[in-house]
Amino acid sequence: MSRSLLLLVALAATACSGPAPPDHWTVERQAPNVADSAAGHTICEEIEALALGSLATETDMGAALDELARLGSFVGATAALPYLAAAREADDPGPSLAAAAPDLDAAGHAECEIPIFSALYVATSWADCYGEVDIPAASTIATVDPTTQACHADESPGFLPCWDIDGGYQPIDCRTGETVRAQAGAWAAV
Repeated sequence: MSRSLLLLVALAATACSGPAPPDHWTVERQAPNVADSAAGHTICEEIEALALGSLATETDMGAALDELARLGSFVGATAALPYLAAAREADDPGPSLAAAAPDLDAAGHAECEIPIFSALYVATSWADCYGEVDIPAASTIATVDPTTQACHADESPGFLPCWDIDGGYQPIDCRTGETVRAQAGAWAAV
């Protein structure tokens, strides 16, 4: 075989081999990591369930504080944790809970667009079960009568409202922007 024929065969073989990757070539995943997405989705589902009454019939405040602390830790509301611990020990947990609320709400809203504490407070029987707390969203629920204090998971609204962040996490109707309150298992205009 002649040299020119060997050179021609070598050139043809090189042309068919396809491009070679450049130095330091890597393949990167363009889709989000499924495990990370699933974990984030799960915590948002848990926050939503809490806000829609998963603990509304729980008459032991410790269980609610444990869940708030667990969810708060997950979404990065670490500044709220000492206040939740203080609420557990206090005769009047209201001031400690009110102090924990802003951090829980900000972290929950940043992660899942649900302010954890305010959603729990207005969408469940938190005020009925544990008393009123001085937070902006508390103005959207009726004053609790201590003589009829009871927990009613069945009266929780079936969906979460949108939230007016500038108004202190006031629940609003997503379509109209009007402030609403939880009333008789539904959201009613204030």
